Amino acid sequence: MAGLLAHINEVAEQPCAVTGAAGDWSLTAPLDAMKGLPLVDAAVSTRIGTVDAPVVFEIEFERPTFLTYAGLFRTNFWKTGRVRFEAFKTTARDALAFSTQGVVGIDRLVLPGLYDPKTLRFGAENTLFGQLGAREYLRYPTNIHVVLPLVSAQVLRWTVYGPAYRVLGSGYSTSETAYRIGHAWAGDSLQFERHVGGSGEGYKRGGKVTELAGGGVSVEPGRGRRLATLDRQVNEAGDRDRLYDLVTFLDADRPAVWLPDTDSPFDCFRYGGLYQVLEDYAHKYLNDRHTASTLSLGEVTT
Repeated sequence: MAGLLAHINEVAEQPCAVTGAAGDWSLTAPLDAMKGLPLVDAAVSTRIGTVDAPVVFEIEFERPTFLTYAGLFRTNFWKTGRVRFEAFKTTARDALAFSTQGVVGIDRLVLPGLYDPKTLRFGAENTLFGQLGAREYLRYPTNIHVVLPLVSAQVLRWTVYGPAYRVLGSGYSTSETAYRIGHAWAGDSLQFERHVGGSGEGYKRGGKVTELAGGGVSVEPGRGRRLATLDRQVNEAGDRDRLYDLVTFLDADRPAVWLPDTDSPFDCFRYGGLYQVLEDYAHKYLNDRHTASTLSLGEVTT
């Protein structure tokens, strides 16, 4: 399977302006806030978009930049909403380098459909659309991932319309009146084939259980996080050097984007997201052109 790893976010690393229509975004939680971390309601809109009047914002760089990945993290977009991403070559916005919109003008669903109908129970609320169930959906961060062929672009445009959700205790409401976007990402990435036998995604529970005298237990609730181990038994020299440069750039404190399978949007929704280097990067030289390597990542949860 072809995975994707992006480590340089041009939105955060180089000068750019994030703008939207007047009155569409809160003055106390402006668009410019989505450049940084942590992922806490960085940008908040003042309304919900419709097909005829979507909510739009643009990211304009001072100079063209190379892109193979763009994303929005920790959003509250509901799964039946629609999202469009467009990249323009220059500030004139008259030369389109890439668009997610189909040839018949259909925009992408926030959550792509399940591909295996055997995973759906007949009569369940998600049977018709073939999507993740509502209770499971709320357990995952709602991230939007766009993988594109290498392009040079100076203006990026995001268009959003459809419902948003708000968590209410143990439930939720899809009548939220604002969109929330924690972090915006755009930049180049490294795509490579993993060795399936040694690679995988896991989940580490955040709670802590302490046994007390007399057989009692004390439970300290916590927040779990997803883990990813990227193994390559054989790396070509080009991938080896790029992966090594990537790890030295991250240095365990910068975020990276990990998508486990570029051909499966649903897998990327469930397992992909923002990560940080969890352990030291290990590599072993086999000869002048090949190495074996292992990289461990942990999900960014704040």
